Amino acid sequence: MGPETVRALGAAGVRLAAVVTAEPTTAAPPTGAVGRARPGPVLPVETAPAASLHAAARAAGAPLVRLSPDALGAAAPLLAAYRADILLVACFAHWIPPAVRAAGRLGCLNLHPSLLPTYRGRSPVFHQLRDGRSVGGVTLHHVVDRIDAGPVVARMALGIPAGIALADLERALARAGATLLARLLVAGRPGAGVAQDEAAATDAPFPTAADRVIHPGWDADRAWRFLRGVAGPSSPVLLTGIDAAPVAIGEAVRRLRPGETGETGTHLLRVGFRGGDLLLRPVGGVTPATGG
Repeated sequence: MGPETVRALGAAGVRLAAVVTAEPTTAAPPTGAVGRARPGPVLPVETAPAASLHAAARAAGAPLVRLSPDALGAAAPLLAAYRADILLVACFAHWIPPAVRAAGRLGCLNLHPSLLPTYRGRSPVFHQLRDGRSVGGVTLHHVVDRIDAGPVVARMALGIPAGIALADLERALARAGATLLARLLVAGRPGAGVAQDEAAATDAPFPTAADRVIHPGWDADRAWRFLRGVAGPSSPVLLTGIDAAPVAIGEAVRRLRPGETGETGTHLLRVGFRGGDLLLRPVGGVTPATGG
């Protein structure tokens, strides 16, 4: 979610003490950061590129603090100096030591873009699109040693429109998460939270090449949601199982109604999935073929 989270928090009226980003050890140390410390209810921690976060933090009136991910534990006194009520983590790809979690007076919360305990891990939005989910959401939970496994403070369900792009869904989830946090701050302390159901937990690891492969055995709605969500000319999805060699798909153009004759040719491919046909645009064009 990156800077979208920071912008959404500001729009929701949440006052930010500072925005913290973790960068490689070659990044400049946060010299003088403690001198800029000021009280504030939330201290967001992100791993988006500093350039994009800088503009969002500046718009929110908060300093941007750069830390080395290899030295987060040593940064605990610096973060504590901001006297934030809550340390908020959003898509932060590094383990957070207990001393850093204690920098928030009321705790350290993670804003996760799924309805936990489902889709724990680094790429929950991608995997929700890949699974063809029509409902997703965001979860606020306490940060513990295990990733995305802490007690849940609040959840908000959000419909996933068919055909939404991954970046647009991330923005919508960021707005929902900011709204959820703003409501929590108005209500008071976050509380101890409710333990997650480990039996219902699922993983959402960083996608591999195998995660970007589809075939005509997929449900048409699932294929449509996934292709519209993640496929592009520079990030195609591989279509297998048709009457031709595997094809790199750069775009799902439209869903075809029963009996509709879709335009095909060297630049479009009609493929039959379970429950319907899709008109797809291969990367570089292909010889016409029909699958399913």
